[in-house]
Amino acid sequence: MISVIVPCYLQAQFLDECLQSVYEQTYPNWECIIINDGSPDNTEEIAKRWLEKDNRFRYIYKENGGLSSARNAGISEAKGEWIQFLDSDDMIHKSKFIDSKLYFENCDLIITDFQLFNSVSILQNHCSFIDKHISYESMLFDWDIEYSIPIHCGIFRKSRIPFFDVDLKAKEDWFFWINLFQQNSLKHIIIKKRHALYRVHKNSMTKNYNIMIKNEIVVFSKIFKDIDEQLKMKFFLRLIEKKNNQISELMKVNESLEFANNKLYNNFIFKIYFAIKRLI
Repeated sequence: MISVIVPCYLQAQFLDECLQSVYEQTYPNWECIIINDGSPDNTEEIAKRWLEKDNRFRYIYKENGGLSSARNAGISEAKGEWIQFLDSDDMIHKSKFIDSKLYFENCDLIITDFQLFNSVSILQNHCSFIDKHISYESMLFDWDIEYSIPIHCGIFRKSRIPFFDVDLKAKEDWFFWINLFQQNSLKHIIIKKRHALYRVHKNSMTKNYNIMIKNEIVVFSKIFKDIDEQLKMKFFLRLIEKKNNQISELMKVNESLEFANNKLYNNFIFKIYFAIKRLI
């Protein structure tokens, strides 16, 4: 069985599309756990309609604790051997489960490619990882430079996954991938099909640069507890390269103007530099 974990908070307008994409899976052996993380909108009303439609849907309400907390609640409740994370504003292709099933016997993680979309159209793919070498070190050094992997690209063997870090309000996916690949003998495969659909919209947390930067620094402090001095310096140099690239890209688009006028923007290279320097 594949247990699909759908955390919900203030995304009710997208929830039907998300759950429809689970319902349409051509592989039938799944359950879908809808986690209402104390959302004040009509998430519960929508979720309960799906419970009436198909008994493979389950619904859990919890007090608001954030995305990591909601996903962890889903992991604890999951009955399946396999876990599919799916945020309530994203979707998956109907063949994702059936194509992944081919590798269940010999793998711990099956990853498919992803496609960006918005309410109007399919967008260009971004930061593709299909031809990259994915490992623990590449997760450390190449994330957001060479590639990044949306969490719903993967189907994970439940016995191998870590819980999400509830201290993080952003960048929790990156830290999850790092912890996952830090394990020895993790067997994974990449399917070169765009079976994960990642929604781009103005309310996405990735648009909140303050939150993203602050939580990135928290991840740095957690990572540095486990790596040696040589890796620390390599990590720092790649980090500066990444930040310089991000500045260049941001300045090419209009939405960067708000970020550029933010005091944190003007100082964040120095903030990160001194944060890393203290850790070194």
